[in-house]
Amino acid sequence: MTNESEALVYLPESVTKSPRRISFVVFRNELAFQCTKEVGIVNSKVVSVNVGNMTTFENGEVIDIHLSPLVEEPDRNASRTCAYWEFTENGTGYWSTNGCTFIKSTEPGILDTCRCDHLTHFAEILIPRTIFSQRHEDTLEILSIIGCSLSLFGIILIMLTAVMFRPWRREFSNRIWLQLCIAIFLISICFMIIVFVKFDGYDIPCMLVGVMLHYSVLASFCWMLVAAVISYRRLVLVFTREISHKLLRASAFSWGAPFVVVGVLLSVEPFSYAVQFEEKSPSGSFCYPSGLSLWLAVYAPVALMLLANWTLFILIVRSVFASRRIQRHGDSNDALRCACVSCLLVFLFGLPWIFGLFAYNIVAAYFFTCTATLQGFVLFIFIIVGNKKTRDLWLNKLKIKQTRKIPVTSSTYTNRSVAGVSRGRDRSVSSIEANNLKPRSLASDDDSKFS
Repeated sequence: MTNESEALVYLPESVTKSPRRISFVVFRNELAFQCTKEVGIVNSKVVSVNVGNMTTFENGEVIDIHLSPLVEEPDRNASRTCAYWEFTENGTGYWSTNGCTFIKSTEPGILDTCRCDHLTHFAEILIPRTIFSQRHEDTLEILSIIGCSLSLFGIILIMLTAVMFRPWRREFSNRIWLQLCIAIFLISICFMIIVFVKFDGYDIPCMLVGVMLHYSVLASFCWMLVAAVISYRRLVLVFTREISHKLLRASAFSWGAPFVVVGVLLSVEPFSYAVQFEEKSPSGSFCYPSGLSLWLAVYAPVALMLLANWTLFILIVRSVFASRRIQRHGDSNDALRCACVSCLLVFLFGLPWIFGLFAYNIVAAYFFTCTATLQGFVLFIFIIVGNKKTRDLWLNKLKIKQTRKIPVTSSTYTNRSVAGVSRGRDRSVSSIEANNLKPRSLASDDDSKFS
C-alpha cells in the first residue's frame, strides 16, 4: 500500500472463495466517462472491478480500493473523497459518493483507502465546496477555545462546590444539576479536541470523538428532562408517593437511553460516523452522523425531549399561577426555581442545535459557536452565582462579611413610654412565635429563590 503502487484492491473473503470470474480494468484517465453532472474532478486512475454477476456483497462486507492521488494537498475550497460511476438509462452516468467512504492514511508514504459496499468503477475525486474565509475560521476557532475554557472553569467550580459543601450536594435537585454538569463537561472536552486535533479522515479516534459527542449531547437533554419532571411532581402533583431510588432511576434513564440510541445506530449502520461533519470550516471537521442517521439519532430525540420539557413547564406555570398551590407546600420555592432554571437552560441549550442546522451561514455559525461552547458557564451562573444559598455558603467559607439590612417594623417602636415599649416587646414576641408556626415557604427568608 505504498505510494510506489498506483492501485490496490482487497476483495472480501466471500468473493475470493467463490468460483466466480474476477476481472480488473484500470483507466489512465476519465476520458471514457462522460459525466452528465459536474460533481468533481477525477484525482486518480479509474479502477473497474467485476466479479461474475455480483454487484453487492452479503453480511455487510466491503471492498477496499487503495488509489494513488494525483494531487495530495488540494486547495481549501476542494476536498478529496471516493466515488463510483453511476450509470444512467441513456448510457451515460456521473460520479456518486453514496456507499463509499474515504479513509485518509495516517502514515506518510501509505496510500489512502476507498471503502465501498458494492462493485463498479471507482476513483478518487476532488469535489468543490464553499467555505468560510480564513479570517472567519480563525475567529470561530478563538471563540470556541474561549467558550470551552469558560465552560470547563464553571463546571469545575460546580463540582468543587459539591465536594466542599455536604448540605449542598445532599439536595436532590443539586444532584441532578451535578449530573448535567458531567454531560456538559464531556461536550466541552469534545469541542476542545475538535478544535486542536485536525481529523483529516475517518479513523478510530475521529469515530470515538463523534460517538462521545453524540452520547453527551443526548445525555444532557435527558438530564434536563429529568429536572423538568421533578419540578412537575413537586408543583403540580401535590399528593404524590415518594419514589424510591430516584437518583438511580434518573441515572438509568439519562445515561442509559443515549447509550441505547448510539448502540442501535452503530449496530444498524457501523459506518454511520464515517462522514465528516465539517460544514464550511475545514479545520473544524469531525466524524458525526449525517443524512438520515443525523435526523433519526440526533435531531428526533432532541426534538422530543424539548417538546416534553416545554409541555411540562407550561403545565407547571398554569398550576402555580392558577390555583396558587405554591403557598401550600414548603419546598415550592425551590421547586419553582428549579423549574424556571430548567426551562431557561432548555431554551439556551436547544438554541445551538437549531443554529447548527443553518451553520452553513456565517451568522448562524457564530451563534452556534457562542451558544454551544458556553453551556457549562451558563450552568455555573444559574446554579452557583444565581442561587443565594450557594453564594452564602461560599461567602461564609471565604469569610467575607455580608451586609444585610434588618427590617424595622412599626410595632417595635409604637410609643416612647415604658408601657409602650413593653407592648412593643410583647408584639414582637408574639410575632416571632406566629412566624415560627407558619409553613416553611412563608416563614423562611427568600434565600431559595433564584436571584
